[in-house]
Amino acid sequence: MKRITLILLLLFPLSASTALAITLEDITINLRCPCGCTYVVANCDIMGSCTAAEETNAWVRQMLDEGKTDKEIYALFAAKYGIESIATMPKEGFGLTLWLFPVVALVIGGGIVYHVARTNVHGFRKTLASGEKQEHDFQGEMDEKYEKIFEEEFERFKRS
Repeated sequence: MKRITLILLLLFPLSASTALAITLEDITINLRCPCGCTYVVANCDIMGSCTAAEETNAWVRQMLDEGKTDKEIYALFAAKYGIESIATMPKEGFGLTLWLFPVVALVIGGGIVYHVARTNVHGFRKTLASGEKQEHDFQGEMDEKYEKIFEEEFERFKRS
């Protein structure tokens, strides 16, 4: 039993390192191509005509060979081309805020809609239970207001 445990412990770091290995594709899928197109580096060089994508692939491959982590490569690329050159915002700092904002906005918006709907339904049920009949003639009030304005304007027009 001790031998099996020892073998598993010795093999675990090997399996963990292969599972966590970063590939060129993993990095370049998150980098915008510096040529100015709208593609990421991984997809820009599909036709083989983008020298900027080829150079970036070679640069990333060199960084990986030097043992740089993905975060280090992203930081170097952003320092060279600007933060907008990173296709996906990092999930830390301000980038985390950008990732969480839509979720928070949906929850708050849903809560507001629920509250307004619940309040209106409760008020409607209360009105039905009391037996009151509410009639609002907003259109009639507006018609009278604008009819009066029209008559005044028309009288001024006839006099002139």
